[in-house]
Amino acid sequence: MPCYPKSVMLLFKCILAGLLAIVIVAILLVVVMVSVLPRPDQGTAVGIDPVSIMRSRPISALMVISLSFACGFLWEYGRAR
Repeated sequence: MPCYPKSVMLLFKCILAGLLAIVIVAILLVVVMVSVLPRPDQGTAVGIDPVSIMRSRPISALMVISLSFACGFLWEYGRAR
């Protein structure tokens, strides 16, 4: 097994923590959307299209993704130092 410098492993762990933060935020957003949206009447169909949300407001979606990655990355980086 190759011996990597400590800084490379630290950055790898921080990147993984950032990606995990993105997944957790995505799950939390789905849970919040489901709990906040009103329940439709019986027999009524409701659809949520994440692609149209990204197309209509790409800056806000990218800000949420970037902010969640940065928080996860900096959290792990701060704990590891």
